[in-house]
Amino acid sequence: MTHKLIYLAKRNPAIAEKDFGATWKSHSLLASTLGTNFSRHFTRVRQCIKIYDAKVPPEFVNEHDGVALLTMKSWEDLRAARSHPDAVSTMRNDELRVFAEYARNFTMATQEAVHEGTGEGVAALIHFLRRKSSIGPAEFEARWQPQMAATFALDKAHAAGGLVLSRTIETPGPRYDFAGISETWFPDVDHAVAAAWNPARREALQKMSALSDEIVALLVRINFEKIPSV
Repeated sequence: MTHKLIYLAKRNPAIAEKDFGATWKSHSLLASTLGTNFSRHFTRVRQCIKIYDAKVPPEFVNEHDGVALLTMKSWEDLRAARSHPDAVSTMRNDELRVFAEYARNFTMATQEAVHEGTGEGVAALIHFLRRKSSIGPAEFEARWQPQMAATFALDKAHAAGGLVLSRTIETPGPRYDFAGISETWFPDVDHAVAAAWNPARREALQKMSALSDEIVALLVRINFEKIPSV
């Protein structure tokens, strides 16, 4: 089973939208100074930034600025990376320069439940769903996963290359208590925008309000990516 740490980030409000990508990348590059003892816990790092100037449907307009997808070698590696002493000191000390708050406050520990297609691309539509309290976790997954698979079938008409669904195992608290996170990957931004505006897709996602009392949707592009060599 693939485990990930997933951020749903807000930038430091002192940083302009046009500068956030470079600022966040500089933060990620700090990890390379920690050596192989830290990077050995990861198999891939994808830092994805909101495409601010894209013409997207209103459901994609929100206060969030980006998503980090940190793929771990194992659950044990996920736990070790979160408590790594160098990361706690070096990375955390730099976080408030980049983000509106410490990363631990908006980071979720997850496990992939579905991986269809390659999961590769330059741009993605990412959705965070908060489960309604009246629906149990098992029922949520039993309904959410096939609904997202049906949505992905629609996205293939816009060259979607992959769908990844992750269930959340640990959340940092009520503000980020999302039960399911979906990633739909596209070869470029234009195809992703076209998919976002697809009326059938929008209708399918609106139906998920029966499962979720909050859906955060973002159109993002890869801002920084790294596959550790160890």
